[in-house]
Amino acid sequence: MGINASTKKVDKIKKLYKYTKAKIKKPKMLYVSPIHPEFYPIVRSLSKTEEMFDILKTEGILDKKIKIDMIENDYLGSLFTIGRFIEFCDNLN
Repeated sequence: MGINASTKKVDKIKKLYKYTKAKIKKPKMLYVSPIHPEFYPIVRSLSKTEEMFDILKTEGILDKKIKIDMIENDYLGSLFTIGRFIEFCDNLN
């Protein structure tokens, strides 16, 4: 039992080491940080974003008077995702 348990630990450590090493060696070069100044204006200008916000207004999640520019950046992605989820559910029917 002792040999089997320690072998499993060593295997887990090796797997973790390989995973970490791969992440360090091959960083994602195409990732754009949400903090980048051009990120949020581009997302706000997309027609799909406007569509998602119209869905949220129709469902009563957002007030009809709210505009996309009034939404804080921290909530923009979550609201978009909720809109996409509602759209997906509507398309199931």
